Amino acid sequence: LKGRTLLVNGQVRAVLLKDLTATQAAALVKQHAATLTSVLDDGGAVFAPAVLAALKQVRAPRLLLQLHRLRGHVSKLPRLAQLGNKLWGLVFVAALMTDEDYKLLVPFKSLRALLLVDTALTDAGVGFIAQLTGLRVLHLTWADITDAAVPKLATLTHLRRLRLQAKKLTARGVAHLAKLRDLRTLD
Repeated sequence: LKGRTLLVNGQVRAVLLKDLTATQAAALVKQHAATLTSVLDDGGAVFAPAVLAALKQVRAPRLLLQLHRLRGHVSKLPRLAQLGNKLWGLVFVAALMTDEDYKLLVPFKSLRALLLVDTALTDAGVGFIAQLTGLRVLHLTWADITDAAVPKLATLTHLRRLRLQAKKLTARGVAHLAKLRDLRTLD
């Protein structure tokens, strides 16, 4: 990690937008558009029109956005639809989202990876996530879900990797996942 960029084999693959203005964040994304595959935002810069325009110029066919502490920015999630199929994955960490907020993700049908860490997800929110039928990777870490949510997750028939870290799940609930034929990793 060098400053606001992560180098892999000498190329910038990720940028950190924390504490940057929209103009600075857009410039950083544009500067590394040829090699960028991941963006970490800890302040909402990614939702600014200039930054979204820069993200559209990223050459990678798959882009992963890591959004930390979304306080005050959750309602802006629909703006990410501008990225279309380029938006491969979303990571939410301590995002302060309610179950109703997950409804904002339903239009992202091309999303392939969704990682939720400490986001206060409950059984009600899983119903919205289950509508993301293209998901291949789903991590629910520190989720407040019960066995009642697992049949909804079992409708995600293309899942290959599933991480469930929830204290209220039992073996009986997890047994519903047996019908996921593409599932390669469950932990």
